[in-house]
Amino acid sequence: MIVKSHQFLNQLYFDLCQKWGAPDHQCQAFSEAILTGDLLGHVAQGNVIAQIADLMVSHNQINLTVEPEIEKETGSFAVMNGHHGLGQYVMKKATEKAIEIARKNTIGIVWVHDWHDIGCASAFTRLALKENMFCMLTVNSVPLTAPYGGRDMVMSAAPLAFACPAKRNLPVLGDMALCQTYDYYFNLAIHNNEKLPGKWLIDPETGELTDDPRPFVDDPAHRSSGVRVATVFQDPKLYVVNILSELLTGLLTPGGWTSNLHEYPSRDYLQRGIDVKRGGGGFILVVDPAQLMPFDHFLDRVDNWIDVIKGGGLQKGFQEILVPGERALKEEQKRLASGVPVLPDQWAKLCEMSEKAGIDIEALEARISAGS
Repeated sequence: MIVKSHQFLNQLYFDLCQKWGAPDHQCQAFSEAILTGDLLGHVAQGNVIAQIADLMVSHNQINLTVEPEIEKETGSFAVMNGHHGLGQYVMKKATEKAIEIARKNTIGIVWVHDWHDIGCASAFTRLALKENMFCMLTVNSVPLTAPYGGRDMVMSAAPLAFACPAKRNLPVLGDMALCQTYDYYFNLAIHNNEKLPGKWLIDPETGELTDDPRPFVDDPAHRSSGVRVATVFQDPKLYVVNILSELLTGLLTPGGWTSNLHEYPSRDYLQRGIDVKRGGGGFILVVDPAQLMPFDHFLDRVDNWIDVIKGGGLQKGFQEILVPGERALKEEQKRLASGVPVLPDQWAKLCEMSEKAGIDIEALEARISAGS
């Protein structure tokens, strides 16, 4: 494992985005979002997301200078068009808009469509924490998952994230994928010469379940490898929540589209010169608790509830009860102090991307280390 400072990685992501042609304010949104995934230990939502952006940029799939447009705004909601823009910047603007509306109306909702890959959803829900607000976010994504009982890739590996402030305790920071597993973990299993933890893939020819992704992945060395197999829902309850996400995003978003209409951004697909359709729908809800009750009273209620959860008896084999986000936030503090671990293959990809962009990665690291 290679360890790099968060200052260096943040600057590297910024410089890559700048070399691609994005203005500085968009580069900042990109670097902050990618680094958030790194710091929280979300292995599939950190630096590997930069690989997807690099691939998209190399095939002219992202409008790097466009500004998102508010298409409709009435009372407590707005609709935003990302105009094929950089996902991290579009989603930051959408969340900031929801915060702005909530400040006036207690609740702010933004539906957003047409962007390219947001990466770590917690990068955006945490924006509301800075304003002492609650936030929930979900977006649809490329089709990787089969309906419960089906075998076709028509449902997304959607994220569902939320953030809630606390006072004595760490904030509650939920961030989950509404699927059993997804493509990055296929690549990781192949890299480690392992199988998946369970039979979570369904052979498209036979309908049989398998835990071996090897026959169905074109290029396991790249984050956007071609994938020809759907994941399954082992629990129908997760399937139900995925359906809820699609209703909130692909169907309720004006101008949006459902997951089955996205294209998977594999290199093979892009080389055909076809525009990739991404970002079918996003739903951001922000609530300002201070307009519902005295804010300190709300924080006391959250803290007392967390204390009840964490203060109960333990199951055999457990050392502690954790609330969502607690492990990730502690990991963030550790990585801010001691550095961010990067897998050798991921580091090699960052070096490759930097060389292609004309960045002297060793000189950059030396400059950041020297504090200049």
